[in-house]
Formats: sequence, structure tokens, C-alpha cells
Amino acid sequence: KEDAANFTEHRIVRFPIAENPIEILLFEQNKIAFLSFEKQEMFGMIIDSSAIYRTLRNIFLLLWDSVKI
Repeated sequence: KEDAANFTEHRIVRFPIAENPIEILLFEQNKIAFLSFEKQEMFGMIIDSSAIYRTLRNIFLLLWDSVKI
């Protein structure tokens, strides 16, 4: 659904396992951030790799296009 106030669009993907313990962020065309907020494994890591960025972006686009609006 579109969020006109923030110019964003959201789609919900139903994963086979509902647990998502790590957040993955893609930014600047070559950076990937992995974040965990679990008490036992709290960490943050940024990787500078255009190859990993492109691979994860392709996975994201595959999921994005497969979700019904």
C-alpha cells in the first residue's frame, strides 16, 4: 500500500518461517548492513561490496515483484 506522506510503498511477504531475527539494509549502491537486536546476539555490521549488494537487490526485486498488490 502507498504511503503518500512519506512517498513509500509497502508490500507484505509471507515467509515460510515467520521469525526474522536479522535486519538487512541496502544503501549507496554497494553497502549492506546486517543488524541484530536480539539480547543474546546484538550486533551491527556494514559490508562494502557491490557484488553482494547486487545479489541481495536481485533477491529483493524477485520477492517484490512476486507479491500481489
